[in-house]
Amino acid sequence: MKIQNPNLLYVGTDNGAYASFNQGKEWFPFHKGLPNVAVHDLVIQPSAKHLILGTHGRSLYKATIAPLQMMTSEVMAKEAHIFPISTIKKK
Repeated sequence: MKIQNPNLLYVGTDNGAYASFNQGKEWFPFHKGLPNVAVHDLVIQPSAKHLILGTHGRSLYKATIAPLQMMTSEVMAKEAHIFPISTIKKK
């Protein structure tokens, strides 16, 4: 498995989940839709680019991490960056 962004780390704690973009020097809350609950398990599904979080008493949460994987140190050092837009298919 190829690591998309070796600087990106995730941790589950008794007070939710956190993400680091610089190998753990700084941590940011990972909480979009996730209540303040103990996170006991974290699993990355590399092909789907999902992070599955197992919580204590609140079930499982799934988050898309593709945008987080694009936050490299080079991107973060820039004042502004435009990410590529995926092709939209109309059926």
